[in-house]
Amino acid sequence: MLHARLLLEHGPSIEHTILTESTTLLPTALQQWGIEACQVSNHFESHRANALKVNGGKDWYALSPLYDEAALKEAFVQLNAPFYIATSKKASRVVGLINYHFTHLNFDEDSPRLFADLIPPNEQKAQALRTIMTRPVAAHPSTTLHFIDDRLETLKHLASQPDIMKRYKLYLATWGYCTLEELEEVRTLDDGIRPVTLSDFIELLKWGLIARVDDGCEPEEYEKQQALME
Repeated sequence: MLHARLLLEHGPSIEHTILTESTTLLPTALQQWGIEACQVSNHFESHRANALKVNGGKDWYALSPLYDEAALKEAFVQLNAPFYIATSKKASRVVGLINYHFTHLNFDEDSPRLFADLIPPNEQKAQALRTIMTRPVAAHPSTTLHFIDDRLETLKHLASQPDIMKRYKLYLATWGYCTLEELEEVRTLDDGIRPVTLSDFIELLKWGLIARVDDGCEPEEYEKQQALME
């Protein structure tokens, strides 16, 4: 809500400042407005709680559309490999959003594929990945595990953990909340973190690898081999 007010007051020109200087921008804005952060937070929590009671929360979830919705839904329908969700968000909100967009998944808060409320995210997501890699379907050392996040700080923490790097390929989602500066940084890092586009992610879901084909066809064998060597 604070970011929304800043955008309304200053227009699109402040977008970059919000993304790069939020920690100093918000305290200054709160002081100028004469309000406390907890007041805004409590107001938003109350508004969201009331909105989720209306129409099963569908109107609220509709405010969070998917990127490339049709392609992403198709990829999840075709997905054969198991997937897990590791998030700092509350389980109830994540489950509601998933079931709104992906009706065939029938997720619930007790799903063994859901790791929610992971605060602080760096340490708790690392622990979640360790738990996942001990699951029977993932425990074999020849099984390739992929983890995608849009928070570079978390990925850098994971990249510093030898046991995780031994089993996982790490990716920074370029369509998420990361900044242009972070995208530039990840391209220069030499710690195993790779940028991944939404089309790459959809290929990964559908075929278990990123072939980077754009002809609308499944990758040929030579394309699969090339992708595996990247």
